[in-house]
Amino acid sequence: MTKEDLIEDTRRKMIISIKENGYMSKRTIQLSQELDVYILEQQKIGMELLRKKRRDCLG
Repeated sequence: MTKEDLIEDTRRKMIISIKENGYMSKRTIQLSQELDVYILEQQKIGMELLRKKRRDCLG
């Protein structure tokens, strides 16, 4: 499962949890934190790729 799949799966679970339990339920908060972690990891990967591209271009 890719990071994108994990993000989408977590978003789906979070939407279901909000519908069933509301915004402040323990499960919703946990899923929100997981989603934050996945997104931060994606951003770090993106920044690393940009740095690598810049290094490659500057030679």
